[in-house]
Amino acid sequence: MRILVAASVDPAGLTLLKEVADAQVVEVPVCSDRQLSKMIRGADVLIVAADTAISRETLARGRQLQLIGLLGAGRPRFDLDSATAQGILVMNAPESVSVSIAEHTLALLLALARRLPEADAGVKRGAWDHEKLRGMEVRDKVLGVIGFGVVGSLVAARALALKMKVIVYDPHLSADAVACQGCRQVALSELFRESDAVTVHAPLNAETRSLIGRESLSRVKQGGLIINCSAAEIVDESALQDALMRGQVAGAALDLHGQPPVSGQALYLSNRVICTPDLAAHTRESVAGGSLELAKQIVDYLGSGTVTHALNLPGAEEAATEEAARWLGLCEAMGCFLIQLHPYGVQEVRVEVAGEGELPETAALSRSALTGILAPIVGDRVNRINAQAIAGKRGIRLKEGRLSTTVNYRNVITVRVETDRGEGSVSGTLFDNRTPRIVEVNGFEVEVVPDGDLVVVFNRDRPGVIADVAETLGRYGINIGQMYNGRDAAGGTAITALRVDSPVTDDILKRVREFPNILTARRVNLTRILHE
Repeated sequence: MRILVAASVDPAGLTLLKEVADAQVVEVPVCSDRQLSKMIRGADVLIVAADTAISRETLARGRQLQLIGLLGAGRPRFDLDSATAQGILVMNAPESVSVSIAEHTLALLLALARRLPEADAGVKRGAWDHEKLRGMEVRDKVLGVIGFGVVGSLVAARALALKMKVIVYDPHLSADAVACQGCRQVALSELFRESDAVTVHAPLNAETRSLIGRESLSRVKQGGLIINCSAAEIVDESALQDALMRGQVAGAALDLHGQPPVSGQALYLSNRVICTPDLAAHTRESVAGGSLELAKQIVDYLGSGTVTHALNLPGAEEAATEEAARWLGLCEAMGCFLIQLHPYGVQEVRVEVAGEGELPETAALSRSALTGILAPIVGDRVNRINAQAIAGKRGIRLKEGRLSTTVNYRNVITVRVETDRGEGSVSGTLFDNRTPRIVEVNGFEVEVVPDGDLVVVFNRDRPGVIADVAETLGRYGINIGQMYNGRDAAGGTAITALRVDSPVTDDILKRVREFPNILTARRVNLTRILHE
């Protein structure tokens, strides 16, 4: 295991990484893309600063990479889709910088309200314009918070302590979730209309790009303030410049992320605009805390597969508990089991979740099932990060469903495949929330431990059929460890899953299939899942 550290990581974080079993930690705090392109070969884990640019060519050379850890805040400066296609998990440590960003936001708000930069510049050039620079108190003013995640809620809590009133726009939260923190959920148009100051703490996506544009700025309360410590693209800066010139907006504060010097740019040079050079997340505490937080996440992922704060894995907290990890492992095993029974031309995969208990997100379960289905087809480079992308390229449709009730178990997950030669299904559950079991195969009720080497036989339910199979396996030195049976009716069709101590060859399977009343016999290898 080679961990390449191409960033300035706090000593406490490095110590934690060096304690990983069989890990070789290589430190190169200052590393150009050219140097990185040479050193990335053979690395399993790469740690870089969030603002480190990595070309696609360099990323492609990291054929062994499992994980890229980003130190600091901001979006990665490399192609996230390329990393996903390579099966590389990308994670950051946002919680370590949350307090720093929240405090910076409040500092900018107060600096705008009291016109501190203008006052400072005036005094230093010999002016004494306290009458012209009369500011305002924030007490009893309305702060509009766009995005009520970790940072947004921290900003709100601090604003409430300053006796401000806080209103929130976050379409992904309920009004009750906002109200329990002493704030009020409103529509976006209402937020602009009522707020004395607006601050943005939302991620950049298709919905938020240019969210603060000409239309929204036209609704801003006369003399309002705009603060952006999030992605620059959320604010249409041309529209903001116009709003400042009209006096609709009295002042703005922008924490600039990865931007060049601002000389010659009218917006940034305005005395009513405060600019800081990507300072929000950069404090002594955030650097030390971020190093340790990221190192812990990497150690957890390498040790137990726990995923935290992933940028290219929706539902990033998907394996935050041991029980969640067991459900994901079960889904992967079911997918692998199913594709070995139905290996021909998969067209569609459907994942159905039934029950009332706490389970990982359906999308996370689907990715795990796809990983199991694709692994025997495309090899070890498929994982939960790139499984859906690979399935899409192969023309495999993914469908999902969720039911609130189930008949025999508290929770059941079913994976179905539609192939060129028909359909198949596998259902599974956790006994006592711990022990994984396959409980149904192609409509037959069974109870199969999903690991190791299996021989799965479908046959007419007649006396002596399985005895013939067992005798054949014994003749070739294949010992049977466990046997799992099911049937649709007496004298109808039966299924037997034999867990064997060593793999069964094609020649042995051929002999098993030659017996009367054998409908089909297949080898299923789940050793990969068991020992992952």
